[in-house]
Amino acid sequence: MTIAVDRSAARPARHFDLSVPVLVLLGLFLCGLVLLPLGWLAWYSITDKSGAPTLGNFVKLATDPTFVRPYLTALQIAASVALGAAVAALPLAWLVARTDLPWRRAIRALVTASFVTPPFLGAIAWEILAAPNSGVLNQLYRWLFGADQYDRLFDIYTSAGVVFVMACYSFPYVFVLVANALDNNPANWKTPRRSSARQGGTPCSA
Repeated sequence: MTIAVDRSAARPARHFDLSVPVLVLLGLFLCGLVLLPLGWLAWYSITDKSGAPTLGNFVKLATDPTFVRPYLTALQIAASVALGAAVAALPLAWLVARTDLPWRRAIRALVTASFVTPPFLGAIAWEILAAPNSGVLNQLYRWLFGADQYDRLFDIYTSAGVVFVMACYSFPYVFVLVANALDNNPANWKTPRRSSARQGGTPCSA
């Protein structure tokens, strides 16, 4: 005995999905927000004030001391931050990964926990501590030694201060990379020295 089933009644009713056109429109809107300013920037970079095509803007950008000096300053700061972070992180990573340094697990945890702290909070903290006039450390220095109100021991607004603060928040990245690399590599990487005597036999003659 067979029973006929009406398949048209069993099929669910199709509904128009609005999520696809909404997502497409949203994507086009976001692309417009990004591509429109970039397009205007590219257009004005290759045209002069009259709208004629020119490459003089790039020549001025590369030769004008007003623009070149900040580039060199930024390059100097970047190189100094990289060097300072490496100098601080490499020895500490080696001590934590390859020695029996006390509290090495705590040091690793504290360095890793620094990723949670936003860098701008650290910048504000160092500004409160080492600002040339209102910094707590400079005020303490003037109070202890009777210095003039404009004398200062630290100035966080100099290039050295910027390098110091940026290196403080860059060295954890170097530390994590180097420490993990040392953990994954064998500690005894040197070739073992050959024994001068055979095991269970007489010494070898040269």
